Order: sequence, then C-alpha cells, then structure tokens
Amino acid sequence: AENSKNMGAQWREMESWMERYGEDGSPYNNEPEIQKKVVLASKSTKLDMAKMGLVDPLPMEVYMVLYLKQLVLSENNLIKISHFIGNPRMHGLMQINLSNNCLVRVPSTIGELSQLLFLMLHSNHLVEVPPELVRLTRLQRLTLNDNEISALPTEYNAFTRLQELSWLDNPLEYP
Repeated sequence: AENSKNMGAQWREMESWMERYGEDGSPYNNEPEIQKKVVLASKSTKLDMAKMGLVDPLPMEVYMVLYLKQLVLSENNLIKISHFIGNPRMHGLMQINLSNNCLVRVPSTIGELSQLLFLMLHSNHLVEVPPELVRLTRLQRLTLNDNEISALPTEYNAFTRLQELSWLDNPLEYP
C-alpha cells in the first residue's frame, strides 16, 4: 500500500513537471529508433543515444526512464537540454555524457541530480555553466574542455569530492 502511495506521489510530481516544462520531441529525430532505445534502457540502467544525429527537443520519454544510471547523448546536434533532465525520475543518474554536441547552455535543474558522479560537457559551445552544479556534492569528474567559457563560478571551490576538473581550450579570463 505504501509503495503505491509512493508511486502516486511520484506521478503527481511528474505531472507538475510536465505542466511546467512540457515539450514534444523534434519531428526530425528518428522516433522509432528512440523508442527502441528507451525500451531497452527500461530493462537496464543505461540509455545510449550517441551518434544518432539527434536535434532538440528530445521527446519526453528520454527523461522518463526509471532506474537510469547512465545517459549518453554525445556526438549529436543538441543545442539545449530540457529542464526535464532534473525531474524526479532522473535523480538516480550517476553519469551523463553530453560531449561533442552544440550545447549553448545547461539547464539549472541539472543541479537536482544529487547522485551524479560524472558529467561530461566537453566539446560544445557553452559560454557558462550553471552555478547550480555546486549542488552535485557527489560529483567526481567534470569535463568542460573545448567550450567558450570565460569564467568558472567561484562556488566551484565547494566541490569536495571532485577528482577531475578539465577546462582546457576555453577562453578563461583570470582576475
């Protein structure tokens, strides 16, 4: 009974997210292939959609996979990632690879992913990274190489478990 009560609360929270950030997927994406990958991911803990030529927005199903630990969206044509990345169903994510895209921003809701250990954002077009990343207290690896970042937030010195922070090939300005 408590499990079904928990699921009901989670569903209400998801409905709230959908009302706030609802979006449909791009008609240019290969929907059947995405659906196939989402179904496979629901039977494992990894959703790998690298090198699929994806453009944004991604369909909601990508952000709805339960028990997902790894999300790989590298080497696509994504310009932005939905706020849905921080929704309650994604809270178990431990690794996100968004490298080699065309990202110009990362949503602040990524700071909700408290279990995240590895975040790969290298080789994009980011000019800044959200200060909310500092809420990722378990983060061990953050790659920001080859972007357009001119300053790292001062809050980043609060990362206590960070073992690797890569920011080469950015036009960083030093005080």
